[in-house]
Amino acid sequence: MRGILKTCLALALPAALAASADAGIDRATLERGRLTYLRDCGRCHTPVALSTRDEAGWAAILPKMYEKAYLSREESEDLAAYVLTASRSAQER
Repeated sequence: MRGILKTCLALALPAALAASADAGIDRATLERGRLTYLRDCGRCHTPVALSTRDEAGWAAILPKMYEKAYLSREESEDLAAYVLTASRSAQER
């Protein structure tokens, strides 16, 4: 199951990239955010599909997760860019 989820998250990057062009977010930021999501979120729980929450849902929960995962400001910003962009892209499909 975890392998399937990682594949889905990997596929979310191209969709997030397409959506990020309008938001002015670069590929490097999204890639760092994706890696943070896989590495740090997976330490406490299985990462969930980004389509499970809308942008408001993620915006409400992410600050709590930054603190629990001891993320730096840069890691938090990259993670938010990736999660919110990929979630927005998933919701539009």
